[in-house]
Amino acid sequence: MTLRLTMLFATITVLMSVFGARALLRSDLEPTAIASPTVNTAASRITKLEEQVRKSPDDVDLLTNLAEAYAQGARETGDPSYYTREDTAVRRALSLEPGNVRALIVAGGLALARHDFQAALELGERARDIEPTIAASYGVITDANVELGRYAQAIVAAQAMADRRPDFASYSRISYIRELHGDIDGAIVAMEQAVAAGSSLTRDLVWGRVLLGNLRLQKGDVDGAASEYTRASTLLPADPNALFGLARLAIARGDPAEAETRLKAASARRPQAEYVIALGDLLSTQGRTREADLQYDTVRAIQQLFVANGGDADLELTLFDADQGVDPEATYARAAAAYERRSSVYGADTVAWAAYKAGRIDDAQRYMALAQRLGTRDPRLDYHAGVIARAAGDIAAAAEYLRDAVALAPALSPTYASDAVIVLGEVEAEVTR
Repeated sequence: MTLRLTMLFATITVLMSVFGARALLRSDLEPTAIASPTVNTAASRITKLEEQVRKSPDDVDLLTNLAEAYAQGARETGDPSYYTREDTAVRRALSLEPGNVRALIVAGGLALARHDFQAALELGERARDIEPTIAASYGVITDANVELGRYAQAIVAAQAMADRRPDFASYSRISYIRELHGDIDGAIVAMEQAVAAGSSLTRDLVWGRVLLGNLRLQKGDVDGAASEYTRASTLLPADPNALFGLARLAIARGDPAEAETRLKAASARRPQAEYVIALGDLLSTQGRTREADLQYDTVRAIQQLFVANGGDADLELTLFDADQGVDPEATYARAAAAYERRSSVYGADTVAWAAYKAGRIDDAQRYMALAQRLGTRDPRLDYHAGVIARAAGDIAAAAEYLRDAVALAPALSPTYASDAVIVLGEVEAEVTR
């Protein structure tokens, strides 16, 4: 057995001991298994509710409260075994009262967390049809439609949500829809409205500030991003989202040591694959290949744990595998199949990249066009489009895309940023021949 695998198994052993042999994963991106767990503020509420449910097993409100508490536990710790328990509680609630709107919304949120977006859409629509005045059902509908690539429907649902309750949840969704459509300035305005509207949860405001920082990076405004990330850190200095924002800032400013410190701190607070992938990329660009590979192995192990707990990680895992060059043909086939279930612009980008890695350039171009259909301004899309255009022999288009990607390099991953500069140099040399 290689040292690398020995270290990986040791990491997973630590993970199991920390979480009682339960798998780990968070709804939006999967956690790492490289650090100590975060403090679980939902734990005491869960304990109390479990005791109450034991005494009153047919109380629909208690069951729904317990399901919500499990969802909170999953968000705080990244432990997807909470999803299994949430599923048990909310299914019991709905078996007792199939038309309970709050239980339907909670079930919809669970489906979103597990990336079952069609089921989430159906649950959200059932809740809306029973009680059209409740804003939260439109949030489930919006999120599901976005991930299914049904953007016109997502816009309608997000507007309906804002009409009923103009708050952090509705404005943040409007911000993301605007971002997807290439309206970065409009996305910033909506996210500023979200933060101004406030939230009962400080971590929501932290997340809003981090998203504002990310949006400013998308414009190449490093100083503006720094201001937002710093404000997020001021609200909750140890919050992993704030730490990750500061890590991105350090990468943008060319300070890899600071970025590494922040990424490790974020992972220690809440294991999440986004952080460990970024750490792996950072280590890779420094030539620390063995350390980077350990991070990547850990991500794959945790993706598998997510799937074992009822999640669908195909698109995330296929993009990761495409970047790593894992079995290109099989990765492309998995990506294309996943896109049938989740036809978003980022899903199309994933299939395009997997097709390119498999040498299927015509397919890569076709899916890249689908990825660009909304006019999304994202240097990741520009980088992929530039590399694919070059492979197709369209050097002029490749140069244009890659210039756009390099101009917004602070918003790219370290590996993409460094490769974009190299490929652009090669392409521009070809243009001048």
